[in-house]
Parts: sequence; structure tokens; C-alpha cells
Amino acid sequence: MKAEWVSAVAVAFSAVLVPSAVFFAALQWRATARQSVHAAKAADAAIYQNITQQFFEINRMFLREPRLRAYFYDGKPPPRRGRGKARVRIMAAMLLDFMDTALLQGGTIPGGYVTAWEAFFRDLYGTSPMLQQLWAETREWYGPEIRQLLDGPDRTGIPPGP
Repeated sequence: MKAEWVSAVAVAFSAVLVPSAVFFAALQWRATARQSVHAAKAADAAIYQNITQQFFEINRMFLREPRLRAYFYDGKPPPRRGRGKARVRIMAAMLLDFMDTALLQGGTIPGGYVTAWEAFFRDLYGTSPMLQQLWAETREWYGPEIRQLLDGPDRTGIPPGP
């Protein structure tokens, strides 16, 4: 009789313990899922902030040397020699590196940010003979995201833009 009583108590205890354990496990899973969503949003925000900070640095360079802007936004051909050519070429390299980084990192950011960046990058590339020249010389140094964007149908068969 004692064994039956112990067995009955164990069954009753299990009947309460198992559903309680399942309930608390579900609560823990839900909390973990919420934390994961918040962590993912925080990571996206950090990536966006990093890209934005890089772009601010590029804009500061244009503020320090406003003459450079015409070579990237106004279609002005690059200087043929000297310090001016070197400065414009360095700025073009910085812009290509920024585009490559932003497109690579931006692939994880939801929303229309990357689409807007792509439009900006295409427009900038279209108005800058120096960017076009440097891209033609160095495109093998860059990743597939920027190649797809800047090469267009000529090399990839994929038209630029959405």
C-alpha cells in the first residue's frame, strides 16, 4: 500500500510539474524571442549608424576641399596631373570603398535604406568621370554587390536599379 501511495503522489506531482515546466519554458522562449528581436534591431541600428558616420566623414572632406565636389556631382573631368589629380583620385577611391562597404553591410538592414543608397550611388557614379575611370581600373578589387550596381547590363546582364 505504501508503494501505491508513493506512486500516486508521484503521478499527481508530475501532473502539476510537467505542465508548469512547459508553461515556464514557453515564457522563457517568448522572452528570448523578444530579446533576439531587440538585439537584431540594435545591430541594424549600429550598422546604419556606422554607414552614416562614414558618409559624414566623406562630406567633411568635401567641406574641407569644396573644389572636389564638382568632380563627383557636376560631371567635371578629373585633372590630368599633379596634386589635383591625386586628390580627386583619392576621393574617388574613398567613395568606391564607402559604396562597397555600405552595400555589403546594408544587406542586413530592412526597409528602403539600401534602395535609396543604391539610387544615390548610381547617380553619383553617373555624374563623376573620375569614379567611372577608377571603377574601370579597379573593379576587380570590389565585391559582388557594388559590381552588380555599377556594372549594369554591360557585364552582369542585370539592369541597374530597381
